[in-house]
Amino acid sequence: MINLENKSLEPVNQWVRINVLMRNLRKVILALLVSNFLLVVSCIYLLNKDTLVVALTESESLYFIGKRQSPEIVEADVEKSARNFILQRYQWKTYNIEALVRNVSPYVTYGLLKKMTRQFEKSKDFVEKNKIAQNVVIQSIVLKDDHVEIKMDRVVSVGKKVKAVRPLEVHLEIVADTPNKWNLKGLYINSITEFER
Repeated sequence: MINLENKSLEPVNQWVRINVLMRNLRKVILALLVSNFLLVVSCIYLLNKDTLVVALTESESLYFIGKRQSPEIVEADVEKSARNFILQRYQWKTYNIEALVRNVSPYVTYGLLKKMTRQFEKSKDFVEKNKIAQNVVIQSIVLKDDHVEIKMDRVVSVGKKVKAVRPLEVHLEIVADTPNKWNLKGLYINSITEFER
């Protein structure tokens, strides 16, 4: 049986309880916000802190402090990046567009990758119909002020019998951006200009 004389069922008492509950919830929410803020600040601090590197050998453990710094880019890095791109872009035995796009994607910017994909698709029928394979022999890589100049010989095989060697000069514009696991220095090809010699 319900006791109607119970003070807790009166609207005023219920209103007071709801207000006390809301005040307590505000305090809990404020405490959670402060603790989250402190966690975020401590995570940012720990991520930017120099790390301890331990090198284990058979006889001892060596301790070093690892400094966070971006890798220094030298001319050899630019040449290596250009060479890797040329080999991935201009060499194939079977003309597989997906493989070509996958192979060049770590070395090029997104805009150039879209443009190259369209070029691959345009020449697909011709290359597959004539069973063309291509190889390159890089003659020289020269770093200029605003581009990298690569001179190479393009060896084109048509079927199994006909081979032709054509000289090709390529100018690459390279930009620095975020590194990835295939492109550790973060050097990306932004534009390609081809000159038949």
